[in-house]
Amino acid sequence: MASAGWYPDPSGTPGQVRYFDGNAWTSDVMAAEHAAQPDPGQGGKGGRAGLLVAIVAVVAISLLVWLLVRPGGNRAAFPEDTNSAEPTISAWDETSTPTPTPTPSTTDPSGATRVDCPSSGGDYGDRRDGNRRVGGQLSFESQGWTQGGFYMPFTHDVSAESRQIQFGWHSNLAVGALLKSDGFTDPAASANAMTQCLASSSYFSTYTGHNTLISEPITIDGLPGHRMVTEIYVAVPANVRGDRVTVIVVDTGHDAQLSFFVSAATIANPGNIAEVEAAEKTLEFAG
Repeated sequence: MASAGWYPDPSGTPGQVRYFDGNAWTSDVMAAEHAAQPDPGQGGKGGRAGLLVAIVAVVAISLLVWLLVRPGGNRAAFPEDTNSAEPTISAWDETSTPTPTPTPSTTDPSGATRVDCPSSGGDYGDRRDGNRRVGGQLSFESQGWTQGGFYMPFTHDVSAESRQIQFGWHSNLAVGALLKSDGFTDPAASANAMTQCLASSSYFSTYTGHNTLISEPITIDGLPGHRMVTEIYVAVPANVRGDRVTVIVVDTGHDAQLSFFVSAATIANPGNIAEVEAAEKTLEFAG
């Protein structure tokens, strides 16, 4: 997933970039041609240099423009998103179960369907139980990575960790809760919706496509759930190809929420995929 840095402003203002701090968009903006200035504050994770940020921003802008205007294209692009509001999802049909969230709203000029991902104000618990990270009513064995690194505005009671795979790219593990009041009432539909919102967010700002490898019902300690494994592809950085994202949503019987586990492993890094799969095998009901 993408780390902190300057990216094309998701508000759509031409020629403007906005700073993403690794968790959320900030209020810091500037003209794209000045994006080589130092990052605000202490800078993003990995300490990327201003010049590299400017190059990445220019590449991202060029790619998005090409995706929107290229002749004969029959797959709409995902424009930049703020990890909230209205990401663009096009031609995504991984389950026959109707997905309550996101829901179609409008269509942009590229032909992509606009959908609404909920934004109920995510929160972090970063709860621990010994060497286990606890979120929602699930827990997994910590891999000793850096705390944090995962944020979506509709996730609650999140406990997460990440590690840098290479400059500007991280692997993530997290557990947390999805509120039923946000429309997350069915594990299969919720796993699909969460995967869609992740793919169209700033974690994958140069999204080029996806391929769902697995979509299956599972049980965690006897509790019903659904597991989706999806390869999400990006243009930048070219050498990583993207992430293998696993989303597991479990109905724990809680009146107000479902619980989730999410991981992101670099497609081009078999070792990273193996360690994330090992962490998933430690997933348990936390009560």
